[in-house]
Amino acid sequence: MSELPPGWEWTTLGEIGRYLNGRGFKKSEWSDSGRPIIRIQNLTGSGAAFNYYEGQADERHTVHDGDLLVSWAATLGVYVWRGPEAVLNQHIFKVESRIRPGFHRWLLDNALADLQRQTHGSGMVHITKGRFDSTPVPLPPLSEQERIVAAIEEHLSRLDAAEDGVNSAHRRTGTLVQRLIDSTWDRAETVALADLLEQPLANGRSVRTDPDGFPVLRLTALRNRRIDLAERKGGAWTGEEARPFLVQEGDFLVSRGNGSLSLVGRGGLVAVTPDPVAYPDTLIRVRVQPSDYDVRFLSLVWDSTPVRRQIEGQARTTAGIYKVNQEMLRLIELPLLSLNEQSAMVERLDAAMSECERVRAEVHRSRVRSTTLRRSVLGAAFSGQLVPQDPDDEPASALLERIRAERAATIPTKRTRRAKAS
Repeated sequence: MSELPPGWEWTTLGEIGRYLNGRGFKKSEWSDSGRPIIRIQNLTGSGAAFNYYEGQADERHTVHDGDLLVSWAATLGVYVWRGPEAVLNQHIFKVESRIRPGFHRWLLDNALADLQRQTHGSGMVHITKGRFDSTPVPLPPLSEQERIVAAIEEHLSRLDAAEDGVNSAHRRTGTLVQRLIDSTWDRAETVALADLLEQPLANGRSVRTDPDGFPVLRLTALRNRRIDLAERKGGAWTGEEARPFLVQEGDFLVSRGNGSLSLVGRGGLVAVTPDPVAYPDTLIRVRVQPSDYDVRFLSLVWDSTPVRRQIEGQARTTAGIYKVNQEMLRLIELPLLSLNEQSAMVERLDAAMSECERVRAEVHRSRVRSTTLRRSVLGAAFSGQLVPQDPDDEPASALLERIRAERAATIPTKRTRRAKAS
């Protein structure tokens, strides 16, 4: 372990706090009313809706506004609960702190980041209670803990403000692009996709994976209105069998199904001439008559609000998967403009999209910088470099002595069984 500043001590997470695991609520216990059940999805900002519980719960499983929570499975994270009284699901700790709660929060955040790095980038992480409790952490005096928290929050608030500014610019750019796409419907006549087809719509073919077989696109090849031709795998078929499904420049491929309604029916353009590769049964190929419709224009208006309403209104769900078919797509109404107007709109949207991509790249760079700076701030905080030490502060060793004495006083003594008389 590294050398600590004067007055600091090494300790463990288990010594400075008590971590109470949530309860495993069964689906049969879920309700539409009562106290919300806090699951990891509700903490990570994934937008998951709450389930509720109407029964009685132990205080150890009850969460109040301001409580500190730690997710320790699948996703590692530290959170401060801001909401009504709730109950805690399993795989989340409620923290009972023996030090300054604000400092405890950032100490946990830094410790979990170290544990995450030790997993070598694995997306799914599970930390045992023993490993968690035994994780070593540096502990400064109580007064210095308060100064460190104030300094951390000042630095991070500036980072948050800078990041919010970049994110706001990205949202405004995205909104502008969507408005331009939707403006293609202004005063335009409409036409059904069926009347624009050069060839009938065609589903791809399902093939087993074979690393040495003829290449076929993955569903992940469809992204941001483009087809990434590098997203491919080998299929268990010959080149002759794959011939009817070969992808060509100008093809527009539409996803047949997705677990999310907002993603089903999304389309991507093959913008360059590909080396031989086929498309799978998860995609539908669209080839429009170039003398009537510019496929680049199609790829833009396909993401317009009126087209999305049509697709999402027709999509059918089976076993949690939303699906569209050829007949649904043939009936999709599209804005009809002259080829010159279509070309002019494509140029305008391409310029707007270029600006959007530039801002998106800046957002990514900003987030990388922000993450690096946040780690630097915490690193400085927990090595004694963020705020000066005060020799008049009570040393952390005195704090640890009190913590150990309090823990010893609360540990129940073991009762010995009396010997049975002969």
